[in-house]
Amino acid sequence: EHGWVLDHLPHIYWSFDVPFHDCTPQANLEKKLEGDYEMRIMRGSIQEELYPILTLKTAKGCAQVFYDVVQCHHWAWKYPRILHCNISHGNIMVREKDGRKYGVLNDWDLAIFLNSQGDGPTSKF
Repeated sequence: EHGWVLDHLPHIYWSFDVPFHDCTPQANLEKKLEGDYEMRIMRGSIQEELYPILTLKTAKGCAQVFYDVVQCHHWAWKYPRILHCNISHGNIMVREKDGRKYGVLNDWDLAIFLNSQGDGPTSKF
């Protein structure tokens, strides 16, 4: 029933974390600020190639991709109860599959679960 949404989410092939070690500027800041600094982790992912919405040539193509992304966002809000929190033209991408173009909502790094909405920002800085 929900399989359609997979055409509108990025396909992640691999993801990884790169922690900051003792000799990095982040570790030095944590020492200088005596525990009042939030250590961060750099995260990366390898995913299929997607194309920016600006590569589309027709108004009909842009409208379809935008509609796809709105439907995807609505599904994420309704079923897993997630808000993207960073929808912009740079995060609306295009997937080409079987001669058809699909709108893909990309870059979910700022997304939050709806039940944590009132908890405030997820970062101190």
